[in-house]
Amino acid sequence: MEGLDGWAVKTEYDEKAGIIGVFDLGPHCTCPLVKEGLTSGAQCDCPLGWQRETYSAIVGRAVDGAVEESILRGGNRCVFRMTVLG
Repeated sequence: MEGLDGWAVKTEYDEKAGIIGVFDLGPHCTCPLVKEGLTSGAQCDCPLGWQRETYSAIVGRAVDGAVEESILRGGNRCVFRMTVLG
């Protein structure tokens, strides 16, 4: 899926591998709570938790996730990887 709602460039779902990838726009953080240069990279765990819950509901199974790349942690964009469990 491309151009979802103004914040994600694309979302990929590899059903066979059970992997969901969410790719943010970049090169700036799209979170309205963030002030680049002032906000800690730990803030990226907030959207990670939201995405775990959201994708768990979408696929109907528990999902674990990781921040693969983050603007606040020195990356060029934000990338989240979700793994469907069970």
